[in-house]
Amino acid sequence: MAKFCKNCGKMLEDGAVCDCTPAAAPAVPETPAAEPAPVYVAPEAPAAPAAPKEGIGTYFKKIWALFVSLVKKPVTTAAAFVNSCDYKTALGLIAINAIAVGLLLVSFAGEFNGIIEETAGRLVDVDDKLFPTLKIFFVGAIGTFGIGALLPAVLMMFTKIFKKDTNYKYMLCASGVNSLAITPFVLAGFVISILCGIDPSDASNAKEAVSMVMWALYIPLIISTIGNTLGSYITMKSLRAGSSLTEDNTPYVMFFTGLVMAIAFAIVVYVAFPMCMPEYFEDANMFDLIGLFVVIIFYSVGDI
Repeated sequence: MAKFCKNCGKMLEDGAVCDCTPAAAPAVPETPAAEPAPVYVAPEAPAAPAAPKEGIGTYFKKIWALFVSLVKKPVTTAAAFVNSCDYKTALGLIAINAIAVGLLLVSFAGEFNGIIEETAGRLVDVDDKLFPTLKIFFVGAIGTFGIGALLPAVLMMFTKIFKKDTNYKYMLCASGVNSLAITPFVLAGFVISILCGIDPSDASNAKEAVSMVMWALYIPLIISTIGNTLGSYITMKSLRAGSSLTEDNTPYVMFFTGLVMAIAFAIVVYVAFPMCMPEYFEDANMFDLIGLFVVIIFYSVGDI
């Protein structure tokens, strides 16, 4: 029986293969694909919890704890704070001291205004003779903050002159320690000035009048000066925690820094004093005013 190609229909002899179909290649057994080697993937570390934001209450609690620690262990606490380089807290300490100084100056201005109103007010209009207390507060606070911010720069400058390492943030912490040590004394002076106000009508003689001036003005200034002395000593002892100063270098750094800061303070007073004067006394200096008010008090009690 004849056979035909299934693809093209060509007649084929027995056992023949049509040339339209290529010989099938021998089947090659498939090699199973090799499985990829397992790769170790380290588990993701859990995200660190976000640090809680420091609220104003927490901030002041930190300052209070630092103050308590400074009272108990002044040198150790000051050195640890400087070494921590917590410059944000240091700025707060300088600002608090600036506010305290502003309040003390306002109390002084209030005493002077009281004297003027009690005496000259009987005779003339005193509106242009009263001290601007609000301006005095801001000028005093800003000037004090500026001095506190300048101190670390001067400390750093003299530390560098002695070829020792430090930076502004460490020295800012040293300035913050200085402010923290001074602030309680300034506030004590403020309280004494308020409690021992000058009232010429309460003085029966010149001696009592002078005593009023001493307690209301000079005693607070003396107390504040004691605070400055303590603050300078603690600052000197803490400097090495924020620098590579040696024990022999530190006194010289503090000495030269003190000279520069005294000049800076004098410049601040020279610039700020006219800004805080009443119009009537704009050409007077500080010592003229003190003498003038002593004379006014004497006059008011009838002793001269």
